Amino acid sequence: MADPVVVTEMPNRLRIRFDEGIDPETGKSVIRSKSYGNIKTGVPPQVVYDFGVALAALCANPVVEYVFEEDKALTS
Repeated sequence: MADPVVVTEMPNRLRIRFDEGIDPETGKSVIRSKSYGNIKTGVPPQVVYDFGVALAALCANPVVEYVFEEDKALTS
């Protein structure tokens, strides 16, 4: 039988994806991301979202989505 998997909580990350407009050569949408790392584990998702909304309000381009990445390291 294999050793049990050990889960280690890692710092989380918020990624905000912005709509940068249309690429004139391809006609496709251009999406850019900005990531904010080292969000402590245990921070409620609503707090992370509110933080992202406040940051996005400082940017000129519209937000496509907010992505909250909860990182975990798996070892055995």
